[in-house]
Formats: sequence, structure tokens, C-alpha cells
Amino acid sequence: MAEIPRLIKEIEATTKGPEEKAAFERTKSLRAAWAEKLDQALKAINAGDFSPAVMAQFLNAVNREGETAIKSMVEYRDTQVKQAKDAFTTAEIRYRNDLIAFVLVIVSGLLLAVGFGIVLIRSISRSLGHAVDISNAVALGDLSQTIHPRNRS
Repeated sequence: MAEIPRLIKEIEATTKGPEEKAAFERTKSLRAAWAEKLDQALKAINAGDFSPAVMAQFLNAVNREGETAIKSMVEYRDTQVKQAKDAFTTAEIRYRNDLIAFVLVIVSGLLLAVGFGIVLIRSISRSLGHAVDISNAVALGDLSQTIHPRNRS
């Protein structure tokens, strides 16, 4: 039983946001009221008082107060589940957006690389094609061919 206050403090330390804190405070206060009424009835029973009034007090604590406290705990849990789902949804949206951005950057980079490669290949091919044409003309005996260097500086 001494473990319960420690656990309540640990849970309380992890609550975040006003909605969760309000649900936790409600649960904590209803649980305390339940525990107090139950303790009163149990003290009387442990003292040997099994009168109908004490038994009614015990059953009331178990049924009404206990049920109210349990409902409050379920509401608190539901609040946490809702927050977890919201956080998951937000993280999933962020992940998908980041994934789309990553794919777009990769595809853009690939397109730029391909475009640069095509321009480079055409430039080299034209120069080599011109050199091959001059070589073929010289090979056929046309020694009047001249090479005009292109200076791109």
C-alpha cells in the first residue's frame, strides 16, 4: 500500500498539458476519497465491528466510490491514449513530409547530374567528332586541314 503514493508521484511527474493534468488531478482526488472511505470501513472491520452500518459503508466505498474512481482512471487513460494518437499522427505527417522532401531533393539532384552529364558528353563528342573528321580528311590525303583551337578562358 505504501507503493501507491510513490507511483502516483511518478505518474504526476510525467503528466503534460492542461487536459492531462486536469484528468490526473480528478483521478487523484477521486482515488483519495475512495481510499479514505475504504480505510474508514476497513478500520472498523479490523476492530471487529461488523455492524450493518459498517458493512454498508464498506460496500458503498467499494461500489460507488470505487466505481467513480475507476471511471476517472479510465477517463485519464483515454486522455493519454488520445494524446498518444495525436502525437503519432503528427509524427507520421512530419515523417511523410520529410520523406517527400528527401525524395524531391534526390530526384532533383539526379536530374541535375544527368543534365550536366548530357551537356558534358555533347561537348566532348562534338570536339572528338571534329577531330575525327579532320583525321579522316588527313588520312584521305587532304593536308590542308587546320585545327582551330577553342579557348574557353
